[in-house]
Amino acid sequence: MARALSQVTRAESARRQIVVNARQSARRQVVNAQQSARRQVVNAQQSARRQIVVHARQSARRQIVVNARQSARRQIVNAQQSARRQIVNAQQAARRQIVNAQQSARRQIVVNARQSARRQIVVTAQQSARRQIVVNARQSARRQIVVNARQSGRRQIVVNAQQSARRQIVVNTRQSARRQIVVNARQSARRQVVNAQQSARRQVVNAQQSARRQIVVHARQSARRQIVVNARQSARRQIVNAQQSARRQIVNAQQSARRQIVVHARQSARRQIVVNA
Repeated sequence: MARALSQVTRAESARRQIVVNARQSARRQVVNAQQSARRQVVNAQQSARRQIVVHARQSARRQIVVNARQSARRQIVNAQQSARRQIVNAQQAARRQIVNAQQSARRQIVVNARQSARRQIVVTAQQSARRQIVVNARQSARRQIVVNARQSGRRQIVVNAQQSARRQIVVNTRQSARRQIVVNARQSARRQVVNAQQSARRQVVNAQQSARRQIVVHARQSARRQIVVNARQSARRQIVNAQQSARRQIVNAQQSARRQIVVHARQSARRQIVVNA
């Protein structure tokens, strides 16, 4: 009996020692597992942050490039359409200016032709009349001296000849003045039309160049603003997604560490019990 009691006592003492050792080993395993889990969590957080930063930068760069290309294409299309509209408007304005210039030139030509014709007719008539008066006076004086004694019929012939000569002079003067007026009017009209066309072409070229410069400046400014806005929005979304992903990874790492600690502690306790037994 004494031996049996001593064996039972020893067995109980051994069991208690096994339990104590198992608890201590389990505690150490738990502490080690917690420290390892913490290190894993810290490493996972650091790796996740680095991965998030790298991924965010790459995604932001790709998004910026895509947005910039799309914005540039839209800007180019809009610029082309605006340039076409401006060119059409410039051409229409140039045509209207040419038509107005032609009409104004025609009116001015008519006015100038009339004024020039009147002045030319007056001057020519005065000069011709003076010369004709002198010539007629000389001829008439000579004839009058010679034919004072002749019949009155001859005087009537001289008068008719003088009147016919005067009428012929007036007709010739008017025809010559009209031809000169027409020639001058045509030359002036041609010069005015050429000048109007050259001015319209210069205005169209200047309008096109100004439109192109304005389009380029506006496209660059709009593209820069769009790139900055898209980059900020994409960076904010990437940061929010990275924070959410990091939180999920931390929670998953903590849960996995806890499960690993529990499993490892149970296995270690069982092994210790078997070894001590």
